[in-house]
Amino acid sequence: MRGDQVVTQPLVDTTTESVLCWNGDAWKIAGEPIRGNDTQLIFNLLLQAAKPSYNSESSNALDNGTAIQRVVDVISRICGPFSFVFYDAVNAKLYFSRDCLGRRSLLQGIDDTGAFKICSLCDGTSSTHFDEVGTTGVHMIDFTRSVMQDSPTPETGATHFNTDSIQTLPWENVDSPGHLVRMSF
Repeated sequence: MRGDQVVTQPLVDTTTESVLCWNGDAWKIAGEPIRGNDTQLIFNLLLQAAKPSYNSESSNALDNGTAIQRVVDVISRICGPFSFVFYDAVNAKLYFSRDCLGRRSLLQGIDDTGAFKICSLCDGTSSTHFDEVGTTGVHMIDFTRSVMQDSPTPETGATHFNTDSIQTLPWENVDSPGHLVRMSF
């Protein structure tokens, strides 16, 4: 626990309905030591990053690719062991990852019904369907695009989550353990 109070998870922003589940210890962000609760600070930074950018000459929001880069920048500046899941409700994106050394558990998999699940530990009932999330970057699902398979399964007629809809935004490089640098995509 970091900070002087316990923060109940998941954190949910009542304005945007964005959600953060955080399992980690952020010692520093952008080289600055954390003062207070790291979970709350990271959530606030992610919420700020997800806000739309507006063109100063018009009221039109800019491409949400800049929001993606800002979210990635927040994550890449965290020093310490972590895993997280962040749902950006403003831009309908789900981000999840572990630090580059994989020091906190995060599993992903498809359950028996074809639903995609992310968890920090498996209940043991369907452990054969789950694998550790890779440590190669931040993984993102864009819910503004189709995430289901195009054709139903012949056995059940149900559609299932299409794992090809998970995009990995790779770490550009790692200068030292626990220090992630800007990603490229």
